[in-house]
Formats: sequence, structure tokens, C-alpha cells
Amino acid sequence: MIWNSVALMTAIDLLIVIAVAYSFRAFLVHRRALAAANAHIGLMVIGVGPLLMAGFYISDLVAMHVLPLFVATSVAMDVMADLHLNYRWIVTLVGVGAVALGAVAVTRQLIVSIKRSNRSEERFNALFESETIGVSITSADGSYIATNPAYQHMLRYSAEELRGMRWQDVSLAEDIEHALSETRHMRSGEDSGVIFEKRFVTKQGGIISARLNMALLHDDPKREPLQIALVEDITEREQATQALQESELRFRTLFKEAQFGIAVARVDGLLLQCNPAFTGMLGFAVGDLDGKHWSEFTDTEDMPENKRYSDQLLRGEITSYQMEKRFIRKDGEILWAHLTVSLVGDDAKQSRFRLAISRCASATIKHWFVARLVWQRRNSWRKSAAGSRILAPANRPGRIKCIACMGSSIKV
Repeated sequence: MIWNSVALMTAIDLLIVIAVAYSFRAFLVHRRALAAANAHIGLMVIGVGPLLMAGFYISDLVAMHVLPLFVATSVAMDVMADLHLNYRWIVTLVGVGAVALGAVAVTRQLIVSIKRSNRSEERFNALFESETIGVSITSADGSYIATNPAYQHMLRYSAEELRGMRWQDVSLAEDIEHALSETRHMRSGEDSGVIFEKRFVTKQGGIISARLNMALLHDDPKREPLQIALVEDITEREQATQALQESELRFRTLFKEAQFGIAVARVDGLLLQCNPAFTGMLGFAVGDLDGKHWSEFTDTEDMPENKRYSDQLLRGEITSYQMEKRFIRKDGEILWAHLTVSLVGDDAKQSRFRLAISRCASATIKHWFVARLVWQRRNSWRKSAAGSRILAPANRPGRIKCIACMGSSIKV
């Protein structure tokens, strides 16, 4: 009778342990999905129950079958009876309660996760139907699984045509290897996603530039993850960038090779860069004038007019001005030139630079000043301000260098 009772209890204990083990195995199988739902606390609570119950019933089996090998059977039975009397119901209630509480917590979190998933799916559907961003879903070998209308319009292919193709078929041959390298890098697990640029070939043979934001799509754990790519057409941006680079190249060439002086300055008049012709006109080396203010080499008699124009430029009253002015060369000689100053940009408040172009004065003005200087010399007029003018003495013919065009001189 005792052995019959022991056998029955053993069978019950084994069934409970097997059931707990099976439940724990199912828990391990689905732990990733549950963890993805952020149900960590519920999982911990659920885990306590099976482990506690399994520990109790394993102890019961040990008391029935292992302990009698070392002590008297009656002592083993007493230990088993004490376990059942004092701990059985406590362990059962705590274990079942832990499983129930954990199940409730996990269920609530799963409901929240499902709602979030639904919202995420709605956002994905909205993105997939976007008219501005192309979306493509491809398999590991590059075969198209699905594409959105924007992607189809971009490549001028229909959805049915693309389903029988791979992304390699619509890519420029020179860009395929780079794209494959980025894809392998992503699929190796080194990065969750990659961003790169590549060129596509449209159905009509045209070439477009695109920026791809690619990631893996784990929709089925039994097969390799798919690749989802957000594709932005950047052809116009690339063309604009290329046009800007070409424009900058033309300006740099003009700036360097021009036979007239060009200076780029801040709006407050501080020079940033001067071309060789401008620095040569004033007798300086390239770079010597950078960081200097235009007033430092302007004749004092021309300062009021030049400053008035400059102030009007800063206030936005004018966008450019022209004037005949005298520059002071490095050697102190006076250089007459025609100056044109313009703001870089249409809005004076937003402009950051001004552009100055200097060239020699017109022949009429030049001759007028020559005549004036001749008249001054004949009347022995001389201004003693050191460094402002240098005139040839009345009894000594020579070159008057106060009127010049990029370093040229005029004999009178």
C-alpha cells in the first residue's frame, strides 16, 4: 500500500515536473518575441513560478527515492510528509500566483505592443504610399518583392515589370560593386542599416542619382531577412552642386587671370582676398592686403565720398556704386582708378560679402587730370603732405605716376 502510494505520488510529481519543464521550454522559445514587446518584468515573474514549483517537486522525488538510500525509510517518509504538510500549498499558491501575475503583465504589454505595431504599420503604409520617397523591398539576391508608386515613377517601370527584375538590373554598372559591398556590410550584422548614394538607369536609358537608406526587414524568422530601402532622387541636387562647382571654378579662373583688379571684402570693408592684378596695381604681393580695410590705402580727399557710398550700401539704400578714386600705392604714389563695388546677394541684411572691381579711369578723365597736373606744375604748385602726392619739379621733366592703369604710367 505504501509503495502504491509512493508510485502514485511519484507519477504525479513527474507529470508536474514535465509540465513545468515544457512550459519553461515554450517560454524560452518565445522569449525573443516577448522581450521585443518589452515584457521583461512579466517574464521574470512568470519564470519564478515554474522554477519554484519544479524545485519543490524535485525535492519531493528526492525525498521519496534518494533519501531512503541513506536513512531509514520511515525517516524519509517523515521528511516527505513534512514537505507536503508545511510547503506544498505555499509553493503551489506562490507558483500559480506568480504565473498568473506574470501572464497578466505580459498580456497587457503585448496589447500595448500590438497597438504600437499597428501604428507602426500605419506609418509604414503611409510611407509606402508616399509620392516623394521611393520604397523598395528586395530579397537577399536583390530580386524585387514590392515597390511603391514613387519608386516606379522614378525608374519609369511598372510594379509588374520590377517584380521580374533585380535592383542590379536597374543600376549603373560602375555603382553595382559599391552597392553590393554596402549590402554585405549590413547583412553581416556590422551595422543595422546603411546609407549610400548610387545611380539608377531608367527604362528610357536616363541616369538618375539617388540616396538610399537601407535596413533589414525581419518579417519571417524561417527565412533570410528582406532588404527595405528608402530611395530619394537627388539628381537635381547633384546637378545644382555640379553647376555651383563649375561656377566657382569659372570665378576662381577669372579672379586669378583677370587683367583688372578684383577684391572680395566683408560688408564692413575688411578685405578677405585680392587677386594678383589688384595687389599688383597697388604695389603689394598677393596676400599682403588680406585683412586690411579699404580706407588704409584710399586717398584722404576721396574718403568722404567713398564712405558715403559704403554707408548707403550697408543700410541697403543701394546695392552697388561706382566712383573714380585715388588709391595710395605701397610706395606712396597715387593711383587713379575706376571702382565698382557690389554686394554679394540681393538682400543687404543677409549679404556677408562685397565685391570690388578696380580698373583704370576713362581716357577723358585721365587726360583731364593730366592737364590739371600740367597746369599745377607750370604754376609751381606743390603740396607738402608727405607721401600723399609726388610731382616732378617744374625744371625737371619726368614721369607723373599719379595716373595709372594697373601699374602703367603716363609721360607728360
